[in-house]
Amino acid sequence: MVSRLRMRPRQRLVDLGCGTGGAGLWLARALGAELDGIDIPPVAVSLADRRAHQFLPAGRATFHVGTLGETGLDSASADGVICADAFSFAPDGRAALEELRRIPRPGARALITSPDRHPASSKPWDRVGLELEAEGERPHVPGMWRRLYRLWADHEDELRNVLGEAQAERMIGEARRRAPEMDYRRFSVATVRRPA
Repeated sequence: MVSRLRMRPRQRLVDLGCGTGGAGLWLARALGAELDGIDIPPVAVSLADRRAHQFLPAGRATFHVGTLGETGLDSASADGVICADAFSFAPDGRAALEELRRIPRPGARALITSPDRHPASSKPWDRVGLELEAEGERPHVPGMWRRLYRLWADHEDELRNVLGEAQAERMIGEARRRAPEMDYRRFSVATVRRPA
């Protein structure tokens, strides 16, 4: 992931669908980047904000409530964007794609991972003026999700205490719905670039 983004230290990374900060915080630390995380649930955004000091110096990470289609970020303000397994949840895929094109600076890259049933090349990147640079599958991901879903189920009470009833219920519901699908799902990764 780090090499696909081609970012330099102190540049700005945006994590769309950041959840509690996981992928964005790890990548920002590895890149030496500043991080803006965006997600819908306020509880997840709050947890990400509280975890940031474990990964980055003070002031190098901010988290906001927003959607994939309406981030609230300035145009051409990001040096790199990641969207880890959140794109398929966007209620308006076209708006999310347009936002994905709007927020990176010209020449900046976005890395999108997706629990797809279709190859990344079938995505309409070109309809919004993004160039597909690379695509591939992530064969290790189903096993990772199975382990994570099992952990959620095993620690359901702790999730409810830390995240609150509503967020924990969403996660446990997701685990119940999606765990059986893991043997049949394809997971893809695509790197797209806003033209310079």
